Amino acid sequence: MAENAQQQDPPRPRVKPPKPPFFEPGPNSDAATWLYRMQKYLELTREPLDTWVEWAVTFFDNQATKWWRNLVDPPVDWDEFGERFLQAFRPVNLIRNARHRLYDLKQTGSVYQYIRAFREICLDIPDLSEPERLHNFTRGLKQAVRVRVELQQPRNIEEAESIAALADDIVWNSRQRNFQFRYNSHVPTQGIRTNYQHGGPVPMEIDAMEEQEVIYEEDDPAELLQMMQGQKNIQGQLTDTLRARLLREGRCFYCREVGHLALNCPKKHQAREKNEKGKGSSN
Repeated sequence: MAENAQQQDPPRPRVKPPKPPFFEPGPNSDAATWLYRMQKYLELTREPLDTWVEWAVTFFDNQATKWWRNLVDPPVDWDEFGERFLQAFRPVNLIRNARHRLYDLKQTGSVYQYIRAFREICLDIPDLSEPERLHNFTRGLKQAVRVRVELQQPRNIEEAESIAALADDIVWNSRQRNFQFRYNSHVPTQGIRTNYQHGGPVPMEIDAMEEQEVIYEEDDPAELLQMMQGQKNIQGQLTDTLRARLLREGRCFYCREVGHLALNCPKKHQAREKNEKGKGSSN
């Protein structure tokens, strides 16, 4: 018995959790978060459930303590205490205002900033369903990112966030690569000097390309969907809108793929060789 006792692991020291802050009612106070932290503290300290309300009240400041003392029938049950506490100190229009903020939320920077803001708003809407959460998240994304997310048809918000983060990185990197390409005859001619030598755009042409970037800042959803789904004809009409998009994303003007110019397009060369073989055989 003594040997078995010696072989047993020594008891682990209990880690004392940090105490939650005192609750101070005010316009910037978060009653729901404070209540959650208070409950976690009482759970970790293993306080008896019937003493939780008494413990929580000791973390009230003067104004909250006055509210508690003026209650005619103060609750003893923890769940009832939580309901009456939130009813007293949570803003009246918190959920409605949060829904308005969620509706107005739009991605203006990186998708990571958008995800953080989206999650913070959702915390104030406890009855937000998963389909509603997914719809609002997708709706607020930038157009180029949103199209890519919708094409993947995510099943939940976690998948949508992951796809959006990847799509946002791809869009940003493709636009950064824009300035590494030689535009040659593919540069839009309207308002751009064309008397440049082979080897790249002159400074005035770079300025013009930046202007084109602003002009076509809004994406054409139907055209983008066609391009991503491979429905665009390889030798189809190249509109000014599509031309500017292909330049921004570093895509070939011929096959619409990334990584090369139309001058070096393998599909273009294959089609040319095929046509030449066809002409030779007919002769």
